[in-house]
Amino acid sequence: MVVATVLGLVLRLYQLTGPGFLLGVTEHDDGVYFGSAVRLVHGVVPYGDFVLVQPPGIAVLLAPLAWLARATGTGSALAVARVLTACAGAAAVPLAGLRVRGKGLLATSLTCGVLAVYSAGINAAHTVLLEPWVVLLCLLGMLAIFDGDQLAARPRRLAWGGAAFGLAAAIKLWALLPVVVLLAVGGRRVRGRAARAYLGGFATAFGLLLASAPG
Repeated sequence: MVVATVLGLVLRLYQLTGPGFLLGVTEHDDGVYFGSAVRLVHGVVPYGDFVLVQPPGIAVLLAPLAWLARATGTGSALAVARVLTACAGAAAVPLAGLRVRGKGLLATSLTCGVLAVYSAGINAAHTVLLEPWVVLLCLLGMLAIFDGDQLAARPRRLAWGGAAFGLAAAIKLWALLPVVVLLAVGGRRVRGRAARAYLGGFATAFGLLLASAPG
């Protein structure tokens, strides 16, 4: 896991050394996402004052860097956001490894190795895009919810897992799919108190993040 994680991080950071990748224009979505955070910290809220086609989670997530932009300028703050996104993409490697390590060394090595060099994953982390953050939060949710191949017995862990998925869905609604799948395949284990903890964590995190950017 350590070797694959280092490799994944190096590959994602290395692409930022290309011409224009750190301080230039390589994408159009990143300007929209970071710009929404900059406008938010200036009191201009999405949906009410301007159009944002995604949930407001990314604007809230990047708000501290948008505050930083007041001192450094938006270009430098966006560069920091790009580096952090690359780190978030690389963090998926050890998290996935932790999730499958009970299956043995081969499964762990393959999982981490493939994620480290997966071209789509590397490309998604080249600037401020939603996918690296959504994957990171979904993997954190999976680690909280599962104990090996079984659902965690403690409602608190289910609540934390639901909260991680709620944050992910507040960034991109596709994160709702694993939430629904878990409810569908969990059978009797995701019922009663367990279901209330899981869905309560999801609803709380999702609602709080949406409430942070009222529009």
